[in-house]
Amino acid sequence: MPFKAEKLSEAVHRQLAEILVREIELPENTLVTILSVTTSHDWQRVEVVVSCLPESKQSETVKVLNKKKSHLRNILARKIRFKKVPELYFISLSDQVQ
Repeated sequence: MPFKAEKLSEAVHRQLAEILVREIELPENTLVTILSVTTSHDWQRVEVVVSCLPESKQSETVKVLNKKKSHLRNILARKIRFKKVPELYFISLSDQVQ
């Protein structure tokens, strides 16, 4: 991954982790961990791989995150300076492995 894309991925990872803890309501008693953030070559798409505990709530949590992705993009735009805020896509670790 080129240096700028790596730097962008790290910044998105750090900010999303903070946002998920402070500003997003997730299913009750759910712990979400961001495992990786991958930026597309044109910086228009960011794929976020998450893991959830308990695993039984993983699909529900990913659905909630994907539902709120426009809100998350708005928050990210305020925290990180982008020319154009990339589209966020959340996938679970189990979906990525398959």
